Amino acid sequence: MEVVVVNAKSGQELARLGDLSPSATILDVKKAFHKHGKKTAPSRQSFKLEAKGKMLKDEETLKALNLPPGGKLYFKDLGPQVGWKTVFLVEYAGPLAIYMSIYWWQPRFLYGAAHADPRFPVTHLAAACWTLHYSKRLLETVFVH
Repeated sequence: MEVVVVNAKSGQELARLGDLSPSATILDVKKAFHKHGKKTAPSRQSFKLEAKGKMLKDEETLKALNLPPGGKLYFKDLGPQVGWKTVFLVEYAGPLAIYMSIYWWQPRFLYGAAHADPRFPVTHLAAACWTLHYSKRLLETVFVH
């Protein structure tokens, strides 16, 4: 079965993938398109039935999509992809770093370095709880998820 890959923006034909079976999935199409000599990794690829249509899922088969031989799939480059682990590490490390920098440096800016530490014990407790909470999330991200 042959599938024609077309650029979704320009309408220009990018490739003709000829050695696909009707039971091939969109993930198989992505891999074949990548092997065809295109530099776009499968994780960056998006295929649609129409130029402005909905993105197809990797599990969908060409037969289930009723794609005829020589049918068109519209391609869009999604750009560089960031892994979920990186997203969560940044999401949890950011609040931890911001809070702790304010906790350590803000009294010196407000009261001056010569004054004693004006923070109450509850401030130290809040900082400890905040640190434990986000440290636990970071460790879960690295070792559990």
